[in-house]
Amino acid sequence: MANYVKLATSEKPSLTAFSIGDILVRHYGLRMLNCQKPNSYENYNFRIKVESTGKKGKEKCCHSYTLKVLSKRNSENTNHIGSPYVARLFEYVPGTIIQSVRLIPGLCYKVGVMAGRVDRALQGFDHSGFHGNEVQIWHLSNVPLILDLLHVVDNKGDRQMISDVIKAFESRVLEHLNEFPQGIIHGDFNEGNILVTQATDNDRWKDKHDVSAILDYGECSYQPYIFEVAIAMTYMSILSDNVPPQTASGYVLAGYLTRHELPEKEIDVLKICVCARIAQSLVIGAYSFHVDPSNDYTLTTAKKGWPRLRQLWKMESEKLVREWRNIASSCWETVAAD
Repeated sequence: MANYVKLATSEKPSLTAFSIGDILVRHYGLRMLNCQKPNSYENYNFRIKVESTGKKGKEKCCHSYTLKVLSKRNSENTNHIGSPYVARLFEYVPGTIIQSVRLIPGLCYKVGVMAGRVDRALQGFDHSGFHGNEVQIWHLSNVPLILDLLHVVDNKGDRQMISDVIKAFESRVLEHLNEFPQGIIHGDFNEGNILVTQATDNDRWKDKHDVSAILDYGECSYQPYIFEVAIAMTYMSILSDNVPPQTASGYVLAGYLTRHELPEKEIDVLKICVCARIAQSLVIGAYSFHVDPSNDYTLTTAKKGWPRLRQLWKMESEKLVREWRNIASSCWETVAAD
């Protein structure tokens, strides 16, 4: 497993503006005007502007394109640009990533609603490609694999805490995995994959933003639905500066439940799932930085993630669940009053 992570984080392609332009011409018939390189974790992303085309001078995509270049090991059925890398071209979706705006409870609620909408829309859809045998380090069901990477965590107490989280996750969640409803989930509702746009003037939450789109479906997999909401709760609790993490995560859960039902026994283990995802993100991030110290983007979660994990893990589970349920009830009342 350590070898897999190393390959996924250290073998990035060396691309120049000329080579990117060549890829666009040869494989997509587009001529590049300019490109920007946003932050990325394991692969390269480029925002591409192309020359206007057609009789009226319109661009093929009015908002430009996103070119994703990634390791061939992590993708199949894509356009080859020369082994071992492949490329995908997407239409650019305008908006602001959620980590760039002020997070309030209402926006957390909207994140949960969107997560529930995605899961509900994908219900009934299936494909053999989502049931492959290839091990994916970021799938929440594979959290125990990070035990092999714990040597990169310097603090002995933190290593023990993560071991305790994984032990609880194995006994309370993984051993009962077949009891949880499952389906195709997005699997990565993080702060860099959620786009927001300006909200309407009559927004019930008096928020400036609405969740408009979800990016990057590369981690889609057949997993328990509880993992979807747990991952969204994780990243909103880490991102929250203006509200306590348990409040931010509670509003995510409240929004999700308006679109996708969860049995009580799943809500009871949500705290463990959230802590497991934080631990997963922290350890993989630390290992990725260990492999490639030039990419400090891999430490994005670390600054707030460690305090959040320590805080949430110490909380009494029953008390936390009661708080989440109270938040859900209050949100129902707010929505019903409109």
